[in-house]
Amino acid sequence: MASAKEFVACLLGIEGVQSCMLMRKDGQLLHHNFEDPDTVSSLMIIAAMGAEGIKDKAGLSYFRHLVFARAGRNNLFVFPLGRYFLGIVQQPDASSKALTESLMAFLAGVSTDNSSA
Repeated sequence: MASAKEFVACLLGIEGVQSCMLMRKDGQLLHHNFEDPDTVSSLMIIAAMGAEGIKDKAGLSYFRHLVFARAGRNNLFVFPLGRYFLGIVQQPDASSKALTESLMAFLAGVSTDNSSA
């Protein structure tokens, strides 16, 4: 993976991405462009760790992402990435389906091994 700053910059270039946050699973914030990162990072860590726990207890193979739908359509997506969690806020006029497909395609090429983030 590129540096956290470069990684977030690449994600912000994807059509439909309004905001982005990369954090370690231990809660350390690596890079973001949020005005209030504390609230979002707390939600991300609680939700993603809970989803991973449910996955493990239920014997499921993987947890791809969570989506928190918002009335203004600026939905929050949370993706597990190895030792990291990625939070993405959707632009209100973007298609959730198209954004999910773009993000999944982008993230399929990301390796979190030997990361400099």
